[in-house]
Amino acid sequence: IGQSAIANFTDDNPRVVAVNALYDFALESVLRVHNWSFAATRVSLVKDNDAPAWGFSAKYRLPNDFIRLIRLEQKSADFKVERPFLLTDGAEGKILYIRNEEDTTVYDPLFTRALTARLASDLCKQLTGDSTTHTVVMEREFDKYLDEARYIDQLEGTPPDIGHVPSHYREARINGDKFRSIEDS
Repeated sequence: IGQSAIANFTDDNPRVVAVNALYDFALESVLRVHNWSFAATRVSLVKDNDAPAWGFSAKYRLPNDFIRLIRLEQKSADFKVERPFLLTDGAEGKILYIRNEEDTTVYDPLFTRALTARLASDLCKQLTGDSTTHTVVMEREFDKYLDEARYIDQLEGTPPDIGHVPSHYREARINGDKFRSIEDS
């Protein structure tokens, strides 16, 4: 965006202050838009002693680094994220989620490029005073880098179930759970 590189992020100049103010927001927003393999984590959540007032049979406390839920292990269980809890009718709180990964050494280089473009786009108006030309160019750069990073990242795993409709019958057979019909839901 036409600015010189920042050598020290503890300096007290307007560029450093702006970057430090926007970095966490930019990181979390880019982590939230895709199931990044480097930030995916599997955990068993701790069940809360108090059940939800209505609608679900159990609630589990989400981890402090929780960004976004990818899925529950029990695919047919109904659920709702109501921070800081996961509400569900599932028997267990086993989840796959995107964590707020702060260790930059594990970032994919394409993710880093997309994050950098997001920051540049967010900082553009503030640092250059130009609210249109540079911002539009940086938004395009971000979209391009993000698309490339997501495409490559998703190639590194088994494709997700296409058109999978959760089935209480199938889950009961696989997991040994009690079968509940649609009317019981």
